Amino acid sequence: MWMPIRAERRRRCPPVAVFPLLALAAGCADGQSTPDARDGDATVDADDAIVPEVPIDAEDIGPDAEAADVPGDAPVDADATPDVEDASDAGDTADDADAGPPDDLIRLVATAGWQIYPGGGYRYGPSIVIDEFGTVHVWTCSPGGGGAWDYIRYRSSTDGGRTWAAETIALQPTAGGRDALATCDPGVVRIGGWWYLAYTSTEDSRGTDNDLYVARSTAPGGPYDKWNGSGWGGAPQPILVYEGDPAQYGIGEPSLVLADRLYVYYTNLDGTGHTDVATVDPPVGDDWPTRLVLHGPAVVRRPWGEDSTDVKYVDALGRFVGIATIERFGPNSGVAVYQSFDGLTFEPAVWQGARVQYGAHNIGLSGDPEGHLDPAAANFVAYSYNPPTSSWGDWPTFLDPVTVGTAPRGTVVFGRVSSIVGGEPGDWHWSGPRAWDGDAGTVWSSVSHSAADVAEEWVWVDLGTPRELTGATLVPRPAGYGFPIDFALQTSDDAASWVDVPGEAQTGFPNPGGAPVVRTFAAPVRARYLRLRATRLGADDFGNHYLQLAELVPAVSGS
Repeated sequence: MWMPIRAERRRRCPPVAVFPLLALAAGCADGQSTPDARDGDATVDADDAIVPEVPIDAEDIGPDAEAADVPGDAPVDADATPDVEDASDAGDTADDADAGPPDDLIRLVATAGWQIYPGGGYRYGPSIVIDEFGTVHVWTCSPGGGGAWDYIRYRSSTDGGRTWAAETIALQPTAGGRDALATCDPGVVRIGGWWYLAYTSTEDSRGTDNDLYVARSTAPGGPYDKWNGSGWGGAPQPILVYEGDPAQYGIGEPSLVLADRLYVYYTNLDGTGHTDVATVDPPVGDDWPTRLVLHGPAVVRRPWGEDSTDVKYVDALGRFVGIATIERFGPNSGVAVYQSFDGLTFEPAVWQGARVQYGAHNIGLSGDPEGHLDPAAANFVAYSYNPPTSSWGDWPTFLDPVTVGTAPRGTVVFGRVSSIVGGEPGDWHWSGPRAWDGDAGTVWSSVSHSAADVAEEWVWVDLGTPRELTGATLVPRPAGYGFPIDFALQTSDDAASWVDVPGEAQTGFPNPGGAPVVRTFAAPVRARYLRLRATRLGADDFGNHYLQLAELVPAVSGS
């Protein structure tokens, strides 16, 4: 019998954004610390390192919006601990419980926001809490000093993130301690009267073999006392120790949620990529770091540059939501969304709306001090990004408002493309996610093949799980520019081996103009992935040949 997790306290304020992030590190060729080796992605490949030359203009950054209205709430009972309500709670019926969890997906829809840090250095991995009085609290990883790579800095805003109080150092390494090299990747939760700040550090000068630590304070800006293995204050000791290959990243990048119990999510990179979870059963008292129960992987990351997962609990929808950046540091940077009904096993969910900026990485989602998200409140994502004109480690931080709701199963959760116009750097304005962002007014474009119309280009979309596909809608660029002439619709269960849909190989297809092309399959096909593979391309108004598409929308039985 399925029952949603419910907390005793339900907030009407937004959000803690714990930004899993890049860990800063040492271990680069010149011996200097760089924000690379200790990143939860562990390595940065050639695609990650691209520094394009296309500037981001004011229109791309988005208009300045009114400050978010952040409703208040009553002060927290310092002794209160959320727990699970029983089946007799008002509003829950036997029929509701027997029906199982809702058969839909959580959906985040973004609108273009604004910078909250202009760059010139880095303030990455922001953890954002909006408290019951409307104050926005932000902790970020920032440059350290005196031989330490990173400090965690804190600042606050009382006008919805438009203006900010002066920064202070909330947490820094303990000289001679186990965390002497860095304090980074903040993840914050409030339990009773204490603010708990979990963080990543290492004793390895390569920036690998990371462990997870925590400190606490009665005030969000500190001072913080670090966990010492049996209590608070003194020599820091990790709460979770990585015991794998020391050449691997290890564990870190925490995100904490207080629901029916305390959930501690963290990156675990031991040669594979996943976000693990540990829990603490109530009561969650002073000794909770000694009572962590490990549950293993909660999110198995997709193999396309996906980084750390930030998690919140959505009481109104009866589920957890997690987000991460995917294809990070490049023009096709996007957002991977996940959902879970038990907090232990997550499945892909839906992101639509405004694109994250070029080179986005380490995204976080706002929540209240306990890590809950109220869809009726003002909610945000925030992330660092590497603009085309910036050097490595010069990362502004951007904030986008989001609405939170649901979408039917069979809605696209992710996609990939064969290429992007602009060559090696890639042009963010025509990037891949525009083909599955739910907006027919945005367009993806492959590279130009100039006068040659015979070339292979493709775009595929992911439904998250195998579904019964009955057709597809291909939404062209206005005037049908770049619409394929010879193409096939194909399906796959692994995004590696593709099979043509019977009857859906087209040759000499006429230009549809601006009208959507609706294809109905001769018989349903069960698959997770749908691909459009073009072998002869249409031209734009200058005679250059591309594959260009506004949306690729699968038709799914029952959706």
